[in-house]
Amino acid sequence: MLGPGCYQHNGQLYASCAGTLTVDQARNEEGKQQPRLSVRNAQHPPIVLRLNDIVVAEVVRIRDDGVYVRILQINDVKVLQHLEGHIKREHIREKEIDSIKVDECYLPGDVIRAKFVSFGDGRRIYLSTAGEELGVLYARNEISGKLMLPYSWTEMICLKSGLKEKRKVAKPNSS
Repeated sequence: MLGPGCYQHNGQLYASCAGTLTVDQARNEEGKQQPRLSVRNAQHPPIVLRLNDIVVAEVVRIRDDGVYVRILQINDVKVLQHLEGHIKREHIREKEIDSIKVDECYLPGDVIRAKFVSFGDGRRIYLSTAGEELGVLYARNEISGKLMLPYSWTEMICLKSGLKEKRKVAKPNSS
């Protein structure tokens, strides 16, 4: 049985990070005890993602199929490893999915709030911003580079110039 820091590929076991191998006992799916291998790295403890965990990420590139991000935080904990996330076009918002223009929702450099929906191909984590509380938190104006904050559900406003840009804006937390 494999624990954090280990994976299997083509019948071979591999460590996903440099660290110390540990073997302990864990229950398998049938409830039987069996050895579990884990690799722990003191500098980069393993990240455990659960369905609907909230992440903060920076948009690194946009394409017609969706948005590619670098994950900065998971559940308010800073991520030290390089983790890539992907928001599929159909996971950007809940309504009017067919009319989504990715570049009117996100641009590179935007800081967003999203939720974890699934693991991808081993290199990416799939995220969603479909929900009122999910979307752009902060952005920079395309022309001036100055900070923009939410103005409405679909626009951000530049604090210096007053110019507005389209975005998929996150509803502010009330906490």
